[in-house]
Amino acid sequence: MEEDNLHIIFRYMDDELKRLGIKINAYYYCPHLANKCNCRKPLPGMAMQAKKEFPSTDFARSIMVGDSVSDIQFGQNVGMKTVFIGTYQTLSSKQINTDRIYPTLFDFAQSLNKKKI
Repeated sequence: MEEDNLHIIFRYMDDELKRLGIKINAYYYCPHLANKCNCRKPLPGMAMQAKKEFPSTDFARSIMVGDSVSDIQFGQNVGMKTVFIGTYQTLSSKQINTDRIYPTLFDFAQSLNKKKI
């Protein structure tokens, strides 16, 4: 995906979320090719950038929600709780553990009203 298109998606998300009273402080992404930088997941570069921009960020109190093994590894690499969106079979076949698994992002969002991660 070209960066310009990604920024269009970010603007759309901001507009939609703003209507719900939600503000995203920053978006982080890796524009580099694989294995060429420290910001490609599961490496911690994006997390370190966020910590630099938002020093009060506490990874131990943060949650990485993702649908790929590299998302979960990224969260684990910086000490976050992790939530995998998908099936247990996907993760177990890769021998990856996570704190929680939900079949959909909607299911995870609903769980936030019911209990803590």
